[in-house]
Amino acid sequence: MGHQIYAALKKPPVALRPDLKLFAVPAIQMDFCSVTRLLAFLPAVEQLEFQLPDQFTHTGQVAHTLAGAEWAEERRKFADTFAASGKHHPLLSVIVTGYHPDLHSAAVSAFLALFPDLESLAFTAVGREDHANIDQLAGVLTALNPDLSVSII
Repeated sequence: MGHQIYAALKKPPVALRPDLKLFAVPAIQMDFCSVTRLLAFLPAVEQLEFQLPDQFTHTGQVAHTLAGAEWAEERRKFADTFAASGKHHPLLSVIVTGYHPDLHSAAVSAFLALFPDLESLAFTAVGREDHANIDQLAGVLTALNPDLSVSII
């Protein structure tokens, strides 16, 4: 679904919305590829809300990673786009619905590095069993970036 939103945003009159500050789609599952594609067309968004992709199919097999199949290329394109403009994306706050085991991968650090002004990362609708994992993740992320506030809401 994230790819479909991205495709819709590419079409006028929505294309390249420099005035949009908040983009909230809490029920739409998106991986990092989808998020970076969207934010490339939303260069002023300061607050983003989205849902993590389901990890498993109904048969229990792994269906999605958090990074997405084209993550390395999308990350490079996103970084190059903002480097060419001489500034970085102004994202300040992210609210994520759900939990995904890939949150403990290097892809998360690479994703967060695209947004040097990011102040807060919040998780919502997280199951009780995932609280300990989010707490552990929060400790790691704040050790890497002491200015980042990670919470469960």
